[in-house]
Amino acid sequence: MKKSLFLLLLLAGLATFQACNKDDDNTNETEIAATEDIATSEDFAEQTDMDIDQAVEERGGSNDCPAVTTTAPWGTWPNTITIDYGDGCTRPDGRVLKGKIIVVQTDEIRTAGAVRNVSHDNFFVDDVQITGTRTWTNNGTDAAGLFSYSKSADIALLYPDGTSTNWTTVRTSTLVE
Repeated sequence: MKKSLFLLLLLAGLATFQACNKDDDNTNETEIAATEDIATSEDFAEQTDMDIDQAVEERGGSNDCPAVTTTAPWGTWPNTITIDYGDGCTRPDGRVLKGKIIVVQTDEIRTAGAVRNVSHDNFFVDDVQITGTRTWTNNGTDAAGLFSYSKSADIALLYPDGTSTNWTTVRTSTLVE
């Protein structure tokens, strides 16, 4: 009888342990998926930030695509800059951008206190639609003399299969070199 009770308790314990492992596996899968979503959102945001910098710094660049227009003459602030990829422009990395990025900027981004607000108008990277806004604020220099930028984002990535990822972040970056 004691042997049967011990065996029954042992089996019940193993079943409970296995159930915990399954829950842990689901939690790990959820954490991995969330981490991948964040990494993808950050990648899209950082790459489009580089696209914006290139369009603004090169005043539209030398290519026909994207078409870059401003509401005030270049170098005049505040200014609204529209970067229009139309039906598609292919970046050097092979990704195709479609739609518009609208940048409202108060001053040259290297000027302390300058703010850059970014929004998207029917904007896609490949077949992934990006919606929402991002903001950069130049905080000026810190005590060590290094430039600091506050960055916030509230964007969504809408995938062709109907799924989506939302990303909201606020952080400060310091330009070291």
